[in-house]
Amino acid sequence: MTRAPLIISVGIADARLNDPAWAAKIVALASTARVALLLLGDGGAAGFDSIAIGKSMAPDAGGLAFVPTVDTGFDNPATVAPSLVELDRLASGNAGWQPTTLVQPHTAQSLADGVVFVAATHALWADHERPVLVQSDADPLWSRISPDIVIIDRDSPAPKAGPKVLLRTFTAMAGLDQIEALYLEGVIDGIHLTPPDMEEGLEAFAKTMLPALIARGLVLAEEPEGSLRARLGIA
Repeated sequence: MTRAPLIISVGIADARLNDPAWAAKIVALASTARVALLLLGDGGAAGFDSIAIGKSMAPDAGGLAFVPTVDTGFDNPATVAPSLVELDRLASGNAGWQPTTLVQPHTAQSLADGVVFVAATHALWADHERPVLVQSDADPLWSRISPDIVIIDRDSPAPKAGPKVLLRTFTAMAGLDQIEALYLEGVIDGIHLTPPDMEEGLEAFAKTMLPALIARGLVLAEEPEGSLRARLGIA
């Protein structure tokens, strides 16, 4: 493999994560499916405190990285910044964050406030403390900041060079050849799964898609070690 392994991420906004037993099951399923990033609260109102949930799940998660969604119209950088650093510590360097303006009305002001929020949060961190910054191209904020990872749809314009690019998909099986081609051409760096049923989706992925990806050499047979930035090749 000449490129970094295919990145696998999953978005989840299920309030059942408030149940420690169900949360532990999701962590186990995600680990079996070789998910690198678990985006907490991805896609809208989640019914849970995404940073608090990440902290509760992190100690028993191995190399799974947690990426809480942060509402730039509601949260406060002075609270968010140290909380994310603590999450990164608990997760042994495997944490990120996804600031979003999508919970707020799509106005110029909410976008401008989001840019200020991200800058203010970054200003409270030393460079070595910065969790990986993830964005969706569904949120106009992504083009105004400098994310480490951006999630796109199949019909989205290709982002400018810089961030790692993940292709959003409900299930990757139907498009395995296309995903491999896009990956080998350097168009995408991974896939972002949003299965309708999280448990069934992760179980099916681990049994069918993951072996196919390993067989094609897109995913390493052994899970790499190290921090999230090191494993994903992010400076």
